[in-house]
Amino acid sequence: MSRSEARTADAWRSYDRTALGVAALGLLALLVLWLLGYGPNQMGCCAVSTVATPAAVLPVAPPAPVAALTPEPVKAEPPKVEPPGVAAAGPARAPVDCSKLAAEGVTVNFAFASAVLDTQAHAVLDEFFACLNEGRYEVAGHTSSVGDATLNQRLSVARAQAVVAYLVGKGLPASRFVGVGFGQTKPIANNDTDEGRAKNRRATLTRLS
Repeated sequence: MSRSEARTADAWRSYDRTALGVAALGLLALLVLWLLGYGPNQMGCCAVSTVATPAAVLPVAPPAPVAALTPEPVKAEPPKVEPPGVAAAGPARAPVDCSKLAAEGVTVNFAFASAVLDTQAHAVLDEFFACLNEGRYEVAGHTSSVGDATLNQRLSVARAQAVVAYLVGKGLPASRFVGVGFGQTKPIANNDTDEGRAKNRRATLTRLS
């Protein structure tokens, strides 16, 4: 063997020793990793990559439809029907002419032997009530000629007093009225007829001032 060939053989043997040393160090490193718990199954290089399964997505129910707001129907009031037999109200009454009271006075009539004001007498006095807000008035009671004159005198006074009491009850001062009774002494109609006697059973209001 030549000298060059001997050097080549030595070089290969040196290379083989180096390779074996590197291989031994690699095995030793793998053993150390194994002992430390970094075996092939735990190492990232050998682990089988897994694809994460996405979590199941639950279907979301659509929102419940909102009912449209419907306005509450308005109940129509039934037309008012005038009950049968009831007359519609007439036109407003014209204001009373108070000059009639000043010129003629006011007269109310009574039933036979009575000093009670009836419905018609109330209506007459109510009609002229607004005219009585001023002045003083004489209230004179009268009777027909039927019966005793003394009793008729008392009856005429009672009739005058009934008129004054009614007006005072409506709020007028009693001091504005002078009540007198003339009995059967001042008739305005014939006492020989029923119609005439009915007119004489009266009380009159006459303005004094």
